[in-house]
Amino acid sequence: MIHDLYLRAHTVVPETKDEEEKPSPKRKRSPQPWPQYALVWDTETSLDLEQKLTFGVWRFCQLEAEEYVAIQEGMFHRDDLAAKDVQTIRAYSKKHLADQLTRGADSDLLVMSRNDFVEKVFWESVRAGALIVGFNLSFDISRISVSWATAHNGGFSFVLSQLSKTHVDNVHRPLVRIAPLNGIAEKIELTAVRWKNEQERWRRGRFLDLHTLAFALTDNSYSLAGAIKSFGSESEKMEHEPTGCISEKEISYARQDVRATLGLLNALKHEYELHPIALPPDLAYSPASIGKAYLRAMGIAEPMKKFSNISAKIHGIAMAAYYGGRAECRIRRWPVPVVPVDITSEYPSVDALLGIWDVLTAARLTTKNATKDVRALLAKVTLENLFRSEFWKQLNFYARVVPDGDVLPVRSVYDGKSGTCNIGLNELRWKQPMWVAGPDLVASVLLSGHFPNVQKAIRIVPHGKQPGLEPIKLRGAISVDPRKEDFFTRVIEYRKQNKADDRLQYFLKILANSTSYGTYLELNPVKIDPSNRPKISVHSGDHEFTQPAPETIEQPGSFYFPLLGASITSGGRLLLAMIERCVRDAGGTYLCCDTDALTIVASRTGGMVAMPNGATPIKALSWREVEQIAHRFDSLSPYNRKIVPHLLRLTDENFDKNGAQRQLFGLSIAAKRYALYTTKCGHPSCRHRKCVTIVDPKAHGLIFFAPSEERENGLPKWWWELWRFLLALEFKQIVEPDFNVLMVAGRPMNAATAANIDGVPSWISLPAMMKMRISTPHYFDQMKGKASPFGFVLHPRTQDKLKLTLLTPFSKNRAGWAHSLCINTRDGKSYRLDEFPRADIVTLGDILCSYVQHPEIKSLGPDGGKCKAHTRGLLRRMTINGGLQHCIGKEVSRFEQGKDDFIENIDDVCIHYDGGRVTANEALIAEISERGLRQTTKQTHLDRKTIRAVLNGKRVKTSTLAKVVMGLREEQKRSV
Repeated sequence: MIHDLYLRAHTVVPETKDEEEKPSPKRKRSPQPWPQYALVWDTETSLDLEQKLTFGVWRFCQLEAEEYVAIQEGMFHRDDLAAKDVQTIRAYSKKHLADQLTRGADSDLLVMSRNDFVEKVFWESVRAGALIVGFNLSFDISRISVSWATAHNGGFSFVLSQLSKTHVDNVHRPLVRIAPLNGIAEKIELTAVRWKNEQERWRRGRFLDLHTLAFALTDNSYSLAGAIKSFGSESEKMEHEPTGCISEKEISYARQDVRATLGLLNALKHEYELHPIALPPDLAYSPASIGKAYLRAMGIAEPMKKFSNISAKIHGIAMAAYYGGRAECRIRRWPVPVVPVDITSEYPSVDALLGIWDVLTAARLTTKNATKDVRALLAKVTLENLFRSEFWKQLNFYARVVPDGDVLPVRSVYDGKSGTCNIGLNELRWKQPMWVAGPDLVASVLLSGHFPNVQKAIRIVPHGKQPGLEPIKLRGAISVDPRKEDFFTRVIEYRKQNKADDRLQYFLKILANSTSYGTYLELNPVKIDPSNRPKISVHSGDHEFTQPAPETIEQPGSFYFPLLGASITSGGRLLLAMIERCVRDAGGTYLCCDTDALTIVASRTGGMVAMPNGATPIKALSWREVEQIAHRFDSLSPYNRKIVPHLLRLTDENFDKNGAQRQLFGLSIAAKRYALYTTKCGHPSCRHRKCVTIVDPKAHGLIFFAPSEERENGLPKWWWELWRFLLALEFKQIVEPDFNVLMVAGRPMNAATAANIDGVPSWISLPAMMKMRISTPHYFDQMKGKASPFGFVLHPRTQDKLKLTLLTPFSKNRAGWAHSLCINTRDGKSYRLDEFPRADIVTLGDILCSYVQHPEIKSLGPDGGKCKAHTRGLLRRMTINGGLQHCIGKEVSRFEQGKDDFIENIDDVCIHYDGGRVTANEALIAEISERGLRQTTKQTHLDRKTIRAVLNGKRVKTSTLAKVVMGLREEQKRSV
């Protein structure tokens, strides 16, 4: 079968003439990181889909002795709130005083309408330069708005002020524009007011979402209660489930939420001030933001600006060679003894091995033709040479090859039904040349033994050290000198030396990860104005063309530099290939792998392990053999051995609480879907009662709202329960191959006897609910106006035949889900879930059954056929025959980016830069020329005019070129 290949592209949006002629702006004075004033506030809402404002609480604060202290407290209510509810709020204010205020402040608890709050508190705070603070701030801003529109950047523009008598938007007030950034954070900013002479009245609005800042500091998405606990704030969140009504209890709860938010603000402020960076806290959107701020603090210039001599074509070569981490299942649905190993801080380690810090800190960067050198280097590739760090220093190259059985990363649609791209490691045959990063090409030689056909190669060459580099203290505690030390190795070593300081060592982990890879490939999807669509240039390998910009373009981050990013991930895959080759040379194999880890089939003494269906048994390595493989990597370690003993280590799951190694077993379904476990009896499959203990449950793809709030060992409890049940089912099917499960009314039953199955999780009959946040206008449009911006809803899944897209108000009351009132966004009709037959509602039991049947689509089954739902055993590496090349951008959420899908389609989609039209490559043109016009038209069933267009290099529809390729390949098969 022919697979089209999807290669990433580097794009350039040319500057407009106005931008080119515009003089450089005057350097603005950096704002104070923490201004003198802050407005801390929160809103309460109704519990329906629209989540309308009911009332809110605010505290205006000033900075005193390094902390914000309230000087005024008040409440506000919806403008048209019922008189009895307004009276409840006013009665509360007379009964209670404002509390926890600075000495001498007025203790009256103010009450006002939403409109008065916006005009007298919100806008006055903005004009005073105050920090506008909340937790999930976008939600609160949207609650106090009177209307909204779609912003040109794909976000929302909110109107907060209207003229009271005419209800016309007040043009003397700015709009608040909110655009999603990374799934956690939103960029919140003010638009310009209409009249230029009023611009000076409005300072740059500063909006600080504490949820975002906590995420940036820890790479964790917290609830308010979770953030308070993590950062040690004194004021705690009150345990209370909102009712949507207005009562004294609800008002007390809302006031305590604001007190808690203020306490969290001060706790986060103290933590943030430990970092010697110039980034204002309201611009810290992610760990990458803080990582880049540290790079700037060390004086490192942005590489695209510093190395402006590197052409767009070179960056296009790097992007075409870029792939993410490798993840795959090798033994499917068959339990085996295992020893998982992983690479210590994979990407920082790769950075040190490839000399990435020397490139980042270089004064100049050039590329040179290295074709002869690379061919000679590839001839020297052996496993022994790869354990020499000096050999790795030669791998900073990119080579153009014609794949002919080389084992390379491939991005393709393996499963034609989903249309979703996946990345596999496959034996690739393609008639056209492609660019490959050096470490990937070396890995191919290692795994395939095949010498690649290298047509051309270029090498990255750094020169000197840039001026202005300065030492810095990480989190104010540990000094790093970028002029003398490799930043990545020092951060990892310092982390290992400071294990006793949880906050410091965890921060060092985040800093190392955020600066070692993703920063150099940061691309942010941005919607463009369709009425002013620019032309962009697209560069992907040898493909270069200009086209009108698609609906969404990629805006590079400040440290974007694909020459580095593509090499780093390639180096990670090479390390994984080295582990695989070591295991193979020892006669063994592996259960699965994921980015930096390989789960080796191994037992204490080793031996043969039976495979299903009479297949040849596989060898389990002994623990000693695994340990020898791990120690072999010590020679490659860039770290001080006294601080970081091993580059490749046995993972923590291998050891019990006393530190003794224990026998683990593993069962894998597909990439990232596996579980590690132990058994008391010592057998990999066991049906004894309470014999199996799950050690590490992986739950990739389980995107549904958890059926309970309970957690076990830091993970959702239902993951553990799901795998306990799945393993019991798998073990039963191994012993009884004819045993099959049938879902009846949301419960699993024995298909042959209709008997209930033991050990069923309590949540198995619950509806499968997706928790969704309305973060873009397209989400809102698909909800047909039944929800509200930045609100949360639940989406119960129904069988496809019903053609329903249901929404119901967000609720943690799982017991009430079956009775919840839902709106069908397709026709606006209302339904209750319990009105439908049980078989029409997708339950968590249905999800569980489909989860275990998910095939490993990137591999073949043991028999060489397609991997299917019921395939068991040792899978084979698939051979890919390349078809057309597609130039693509970053994967983005299909739904959030405005595709015409209903929310049932949750797969990601790539930005396509070919506009649905592609050109034939040189190899295909040569093949058509050799066959001749007459033969080609006969074999492809296309007319001569179309074939001439292809021969002349004109852009044709993708489907047309696909017909050409398929026709020629079918003729080749007949000839053979």
